[in-house]
Amino acid sequence: KTIDRWDPQRTPRVAWTFQHDTERRPTQIVKLDPSKGWTPAGVRIAIGDRIWLIPSGQWTIGRKAELCGPDGYPDTARFAHYYGGEAEDPRQTAQAPYGAMLVRVGDWTEPTAVTNTLAMPAPAVGSLYLDVNEKLDKAWRKDNRGQMTVKVIVIPFEP
Repeated sequence: KTIDRWDPQRTPRVAWTFQHDTERRPTQIVKLDPSKGWTPAGVRIAIGDRIWLIPSGQWTIGRKAELCGPDGYPDTARFAHYYGGEAEDPRQTAQAPYGAMLVRVGDWTEPTAVTNTLAMPAPAVGSLYLDVNEKLDKAWRKDNRGQMTVKVIVIPFEP
């Protein structure tokens, strides 16, 4: 039923009870190290929440030590060595540039690229994680340097 048709006499009360999560933090600052794996952002997400991610900083990903921001290396001639020279694709997801910052909710959602500021609806319930778009193998990450500082803002869903 929709709220505009809600009839308190016919609608079970439990259907309109929402659990308030007192452990949820609306804003966090996360320091993201590209040599590590998925980093918890320290916030829990619920369906309907709005997530804002505001990254700043630069890092170098891979052996060439070329700086990039959260948008990673563009698939252009200048950075072609990141996209075709390796025997295998060095990215976690081919849907985002190499070196881009990634976000996911829990362990079951597909990573999404954060190419600058990202505002998105929560795709699932769970903890928010951040990483760089590079394979999780330590051999791939040993040359990574720098840091992204990410402001994470969660606007809770209110019915």
